[in-house]
Amino acid sequence: ICSTVFVFVFSFFVWHSTRIVDRISVLLIVFMGFTFIFSTYGLATNISLDTLLDIGGKDTNYAKYAVGMFPVALTSFGYHHSVCTMRAYYGDEKKAKYAISGGTAIALTLYLLWIFSIFGNLPRNQFAPVIASDGNLDILLNALGRVIESNTVKQMINAFSIAAILSSFIGVGLGVFDYLADFFKFDNSKIGRTKSWAVTFLP
Repeated sequence: ICSTVFVFVFSFFVWHSTRIVDRISVLLIVFMGFTFIFSTYGLATNISLDTLLDIGGKDTNYAKYAVGMFPVALTSFGYHHSVCTMRAYYGDEKKAKYAISGGTAIALTLYLLWIFSIFGNLPRNQFAPVIASDGNLDILLNALGRVIESNTVKQMINAFSIAAILSSFIGVGLGVFDYLADFFKFDNSKIGRTKSWAVTFLP
């Protein structure tokens, strides 16, 4: 029930207009920026070089994990679903290209900072329960809680993750919404946008 309510509430913004999604995304990004800074600062100040480089670790062969990284990278930095939205929003393919390139560069920089912060604090042998839970955030926070004695950092990470989920939902939702609207040739009227909303979110 909660997930259904979540979809209906936040998909309304997608149905309403690209402009309102833009405004909400800006607010979420600002909030994410603050929480990211506080959380990564708390983690970065505790980075251990031995932990980061896994000095003394039993299994130092990480090449086998490279293939498994590609789907994550494609999902994290895939922008194909946003092309239609960017082109329609900016009205200029060159501006859309710069927006996508710049956004990807920012995301990659923050992603690498996050990776360094996590891997510099959490020993490799403590990643097992996180991996077993498919990356469940609560498990990660519990694991970090055993090496970092800071509830503030944990709360900031949790707040950041919630904002990231909301931002991703409306961002990806808008991209798919515009793609399907273009694919089915729905117009931009209320009826047309309702049709686009239906084929995007009801399935």
